[in-house]
Amino acid sequence: MSLATRTASHPLAAHSDSEDLESQNLLSPVLENNINSSPNQITTPRVRVMTPLPLPSLLILLLVRIAEPINLTQVFPYVNQMIEDLRITTPEDVGYYSGLVDSCFSLAELVTVYYWSSLSDRVGRKPVVILGVSGAALSAACFGLSSSLPAMLISRSIAGGLSGNAAVVTSMVSEMTDETNQGVAFTLLGSTWWIGCILGPMIGGSFSSPMTKWPQTFKLLPIFQTYPYFLPCLISSILSTASAITCGLFVEESSEAGSSHGPPIAARLENTTVNNGHEAQPPGRNGSVLALLSKAHIRAVIIATFLFSLVSVGFEVVFPLYSYTPVDLGGMGLNPTQIGWILSMSGIVGIASLIVFPYIQHRFNNRHLYAFFATLTPITFALMPIGNLAARWTHGTNDGWLWVAIAIILIPTRMAVNLYPLTMIIVKSSVDDPSQLGSIFGLQQTTSAVARGIAPYFVSSLFAFSVDRDILGGNLVWVVMVAFGVGGVWISTKVKDVEAPQRLLAMDPESEDEEVISPR
Repeated sequence: MSLATRTASHPLAAHSDSEDLESQNLLSPVLENNINSSPNQITTPRVRVMTPLPLPSLLILLLVRIAEPINLTQVFPYVNQMIEDLRITTPEDVGYYSGLVDSCFSLAELVTVYYWSSLSDRVGRKPVVILGVSGAALSAACFGLSSSLPAMLISRSIAGGLSGNAAVVTSMVSEMTDETNQGVAFTLLGSTWWIGCILGPMIGGSFSSPMTKWPQTFKLLPIFQTYPYFLPCLISSILSTASAITCGLFVEESSEAGSSHGPPIAARLENTTVNNGHEAQPPGRNGSVLALLSKAHIRAVIIATFLFSLVSVGFEVVFPLYSYTPVDLGGMGLNPTQIGWILSMSGIVGIASLIVFPYIQHRFNNRHLYAFFATLTPITFALMPIGNLAARWTHGTNDGWLWVAIAIILIPTRMAVNLYPLTMIIVKSSVDDPSQLGSIFGLQQTTSAVARGIAPYFVSSLFAFSVDRDILGGNLVWVVMVAFGVGGVWISTKVKDVEAPQRLLAMDPESEDEEVISPR
């Protein structure tokens, strides 16, 4: 029995032997246990060692990434109450205005995100990330000090306009990972988003109106009497500022444009064969939006991104509105504190789902997984009416049956968060030219921003319209969103069929069975 060991000088290094093409396409180092055996002997499977994650840099990027979801979601529990307190409109029409406040964030992001992503390809990722997080800190403080609808809209627009860090952070994580560990890395990135979605509503629901909750503690601070929603915004601003400082001090530039420490990962990628088997093209070639969209598999994933973002962001906005709306108007009659804790607890389900993701992603077809999780989005909206039915049945007492109904609604949509890392994997696998990595992630983020800009106002207004006109018993909004969800399920069957690494090897008749394992 002989043992042959082959290692690569870099996780993305290309091998010269043509017989190693499949291993090269997987963009990972390989430890092979080859046994020269006769037909009667047992062949030991080759073992592919997962490339160790660059944890220090990755953890800092995750800290940076968490700032946006905290800033975005901390307003959800109290924004409807804030609009009422400022006497902007009546309770029946709150949905029109809260949707407008939520939409302006993503509309501003839509205008700028592709620019920031493309700029990061030229000047480096790090400056763009720091600018985005700093903008989040500024906008959060401004929102808490708002005393009119225009002030609320301007502050949220500042946040969106400077939130170009989402696609850029994704590019940085992609540049520091390969096929063996990207599932784990993108899962951590998705988990960070959901940690922010847990902390954000918890901060917003718990610390809004502190003078009402803790009058003795805050009686010497009249600013919190004048601006009852400033405290959660201040906490969000401090967290964002800390993230920006940490990024500036400790994160190293990952792109060639901004690096002064030798060839970055993106530069080394130019001399490799990427994981779809095509030779990398020269930088800048076929890099326009039209050129990217000319590829059917990219169009499919972009459309799928739009529909998933539309229904998922629509849910994140309409669920707090639905929860806050009085029972007799078609809602569940909950207060901001209850809403904040419900959103936070549901985020834990999302994190649990993401923790399981790497295990199932390495065992099942990625496109089939994508279609399965996409199916959960229309199911969620189909279940929405049971919340109001439970609230009416319990006569506003908020007993256990209402919480059971809420759990039934939230569990499917939190399981669907696995669409995020799956989308990242599919998009990365569609890139022929590594120099276009930031651009294609920027295109995807732009598409997501279009949906995120449309969704809050569209869904909130549709909810208010359904209730005001009593169309389908106030359930028109759920019927429409189910239709969008079904469209997302259909288009998900058209995305590129990207296999998990060991499934690709199992399909290769010239390869032995191979298993991805974590390094000890």
